[in-house]
Amino acid sequence: MDLHEYFEQMELNREDPDYQIEEFWYGFKKAMMNFYKSTKIVRNIQLWSDKLNEYKKDKKYSLIEESIKEHITLYAIDVMENEEYDECSHSNILFDNIKRWSKISNKFHFGDSSKYKSIILLFGAFCCVKRKCDEKLYPILELFDDVRGMILTDYIHLFSLSLELGQNKMLDCLMSIVGQEKAFKLINEFCPDLTSARDKKISGRKLYKKYLTYKKTERN
Repeated sequence: MDLHEYFEQMELNREDPDYQIEEFWYGFKKAMMNFYKSTKIVRNIQLWSDKLNEYKKDKKYSLIEESIKEHITLYAIDVMENEEYDECSHSNILFDNIKRWSKISNKFHFGDSSKYKSIILLFGAFCCVKRKCDEKLYPILELFDDVRGMILTDYIHLFSLSLELGQNKMLDCLMSIVGQEKAFKLINEFCPDLTSARDKKISGRKLYKKYLTYKKTERN
């Protein structure tokens, strides 16, 4: 029996306290299986499911939710790093699944951890760029080929390209992840004095406008 048949034969009990979460996992793992079939990445989804079933038998519902959140976050990284630039099907499905998870999870929303929140925010901005289907934005998508490396460098190259290409939502996302003060320090490394402490709660759109003025002044 392959994994698909195994999952198809699983029965969902509507009386279970975690029925909605179990139903979510049933659909989510199918989406993961379809994605991983198209890549060289190996993830032991059956092992993940077996572990969730163990938690279920012991009625450890909090561990079920925490584990699923970890799997969603890992999967988001895999999709960002491996989905073709001109392909959106897997990222769109994951985007919908994340919204669904946020509605049904009892305790573990992505906002309760900076680690998870950062990845999910980044994924949302990634989807915004992909849906534009603009080859001019491929340099941004190339940075997502190594999400972990991008995080280790504090997203400085992503900040730079997002300003250069006018990706306001990406700028909003990055400032939300690292905080405005740190964002200003990073931006000032490649655009000295573009931002200052006076720019309180500045949006990505306003930041981009300042950048255009800055570049115009720089040319003059």
